[in-house]
Amino acid sequence: MNKKDNREKIFIVLEGLSGVGKTTIGKILAEKIRAEFYKTPAPMFAFCRELIDQEADSTARFFFYLAGVFQTSAEIFRILHAKSVVCGYL
Repeated sequence: MNKKDNREKIFIVLEGLSGVGKTTIGKILAEKIRAEFYKTPAPMFAFCRELIDQEADSTARFFFYLAGVFQTSAEIFRILHAKSVVCGYL
């Protein structure tokens, strides 16, 4: 029988430049506190990020990243109803 987890959920954000270890540390931390690890950008945006950075003008890049933040927020909000979240953010 599954017990409902009534503990308060926490949201931890690890921020830093590419390659500093956010994902490695975030995954370890998430496992230790039984949280979900979430890596930004939102998965549906990750595949085209490099192309947007290289080819899009500054206005298009702004709206791409803004849309990614909104999607990430919605996904993390949904996850937080069930468990804590550790987020690796760039």
